[in-house]
Amino acid sequence: MMPQSLLMRLLLLAAAASAATAAGDGCSTGCNLALGSYNIEPNQNLSYISSLLGIDDYRELPYNNPWFGNLDYIQAGQRLTVSFRCQCLALPTSPFSTYLAGSFPYRVSLGETYSSIAAQFNNLTTAAWLQATNRYPSSNIPDGGIMNVTINCSCGYPGVPPEYKVFLTYPLRDGETFDSVEEKYSFPVQSEMDSSIVYIPLTCEDSCCCRYSAK
Repeated sequence: MMPQSLLMRLLLLAAAASAATAAGDGCSTGCNLALGSYNIEPNQNLSYISSLLGIDDYRELPYNNPWFGNLDYIQAGQRLTVSFRCQCLALPTSPFSTYLAGSFPYRVSLGETYSSIAAQFNNLTTAAWLQATNRYPSSNIPDGGIMNVTINCSCGYPGVPPEYKVFLTYPLRDGETFDSVEEKYSFPVQSEMDSSIVYIPLTCEDSCCCRYSAK
């Protein structure tokens, strides 16, 4: 079995590429289950977050969040783990440029921009990535139009031990660094990598999600 420290180093090196680089990786298939770490902001509740991420009933969330004792009482700053299908998608302007992501339909309201929409997903995506993965010009996003909000994900890498079944898309938040993630998860990372997202491999015990299948 590959030593965990080496495994984590390889995974973080591969996962921390920019979205533009990820878009050209030439995927051919996705996977049924990926995870995303959503950082809860003030004045957000689980009903609102569930509606953003296509979850029909927020009471499904305990599958991946057993530490939430009361789903009707959450605190800003907590991280919510959400599950979704990781698909192999193509850029609308370049069908041969493929990338792995979950896709979430979003109905645009009057005056919204790529930046304002991306902000609601709390660093799981960016305005630049939304513009790259949708056909609307930034100056002409139609009121009532449907935008595909794409969140990059991972289905694993060659050589990953079989117990690592799921990968978590983990955005670094303000004040969080590669060093702090290294300390939290006890593996080495490369601090010179220019990215705000890493993919963390999880076992069934880590993720509490192997019994759950994304829709």
